Amino acid sequence: MRNVFIQGLAAASLVIATTGTVGLASSSASAATTAVSAPVASQVVAQAGCVSKKEFRKVKKGMTKAKVARIFGTKGTLAQRVKDGRRTIESRGYKGCPKYSSVGVAFIKKGDGKYKLANKLASWQL
Repeated sequence: MRNVFIQGLAAASLVIATTGTVGLASSSASAATTAVSAPVASQVVAQAGCVSKKEFRKVKKGMTKAKVARIFGTKGTLAQRVKDGRRTIESRGYKGCPKYSSVGVAFIKKGDGKYKLANKLASWQL
C-alpha cells in the first residue's frame, strides 16, 4: 500500500490510500526474433473500483455526486466534510487506474441542495 498526499481541494486536504495491481504484458516469438510489448496507460483495462483517465475526463464541474459516482463506478472514500455557513464542502478520494494513481474531488452543497462537483485533481502513475 502506498499513501499519496493531495492538497488543494476546496481548502481541504486528504490522504488517499492506493492499492491494486496492473500487470498486462504479452510476448510472441517467431523464428529467431522475440517481440515483447506492454500497454501504454491509455490501453490499460480499468479495474473495478478505480478511476481511469477516461472516466476522470468525463466528469465536469457542476455534476451531482450521484452522477460522478455512476461515471467512476464507485462512491470513493469520504476524506473530509466541512460546514461553512450555509454550504457544506465534501472531499472524496478514489483509487486511480493504474496502480499508485489517485483521484480527489471536492463537492459543494449550498443550503438544502445537492452536492455538486466543484473541483477535481488526479495524480497518475507514469
